[in-house]
Amino acid sequence: MATPSQELIDACLALAYGRLDPEAWLAWWDNHEVEVEKSLSRGWFLRLKPRGRHGASINGILFDSQCGACYLLDQLKIPYDRSNRYEVASEQEMAAFHQGTKRPKSAEENRRLAELAERFRKLGAADPDGWARSEAEEDIPQLATFVFLRELWRLVIPVGDMRALNRFGRKSNASRGAPLRRLKEKGVDLADVLQIVREAQADIVRQTAFVLDQVDELGPDLEDVRWALYELDADDRPVRPMDGLHESVDDEEIKPSQE
Repeated sequence: MATPSQELIDACLALAYGRLDPEAWLAWWDNHEVEVEKSLSRGWFLRLKPRGRHGASINGILFDSQCGACYLLDQLKIPYDRSNRYEVASEQEMAAFHQGTKRPKSAEENRRLAELAERFRKLGAADPDGWARSEAEEDIPQLATFVFLRELWRLVIPVGDMRALNRFGRKSNASRGAPLRRLKEKGVDLADVLQIVREAQADIVRQTAFVLDQVDELGPDLEDVRWALYELDADDRPVRPMDGLHESVDDEEIKPSQE
C-alpha cells in the first residue's frame, strides 16, 4: 500500500480545493518529486505527476494533477470538496490559444505540425490535426502512443474471422484444440465463441495498458518495483515517457477499423 507523507496529503488537498497557483504546484513538485516517487506506487505517482509543461494550457496540467490528487484522497478515504478552478481556467486557455491569441507559429513549426498531422491521417485518425497539435503543444508522445496501442488492438481477432478461430482447434495441438472441437461436436454456434474470444482479447489489451502504466497496487513487498514505456529517438535512447496508455486505449480512433 502506498504511504504518502502528511506533506503530500496536504498538497493533494490544496490541489483538490484549487488553492495552488500553477507556478506554486510545479515548484512544489520539482522540490518533492523524488520523495513522492519513493512513497507512492507507480500508478499513483503517474496520476499526480505534471505532464505537458510546454503545452498551451498550464492550468490543464494542474487539472490533470488535481484528478490524480483526488484519486489519491479517495483511496485514502480523506474527504474534500473539489474545486473546478483548474478545469475552467484550462478551457479558457485552450479557447484563447485556438483563437490565435498566442504567438504565431514559425514556418518551420507549421511545416513540422503539418507533417505530423499527415502521419496521423495516414494512420486513419479522425482528427489528425488534433492529435498533432496535442503532441506539438503539450509535448506528449501521441504518435508513439497511437501506434503502440494500434498494434495492441491488432492482436484481437477481427470481426467474423472464423479462420483465426480455427487455429485453436487443430488436431496437431490436442491440449489446446480439444475444447473447441468439443464445442463443434455439441453444435455450439462458433460465432458466439468467436465473440467471447474477441471480448477476452480486448480485455487483455485494456489490462496491458493498465499494467504498463502501473495503475494498480503491487502489494507492500513490491513497492520498489517500477517499470515504464518510453518513446525512443533515432539512436534508441529513451526520450519521452508513454505514461497515459490506460487513458487512450479505448479511443475509437486508435482501434483498427475491424474492431
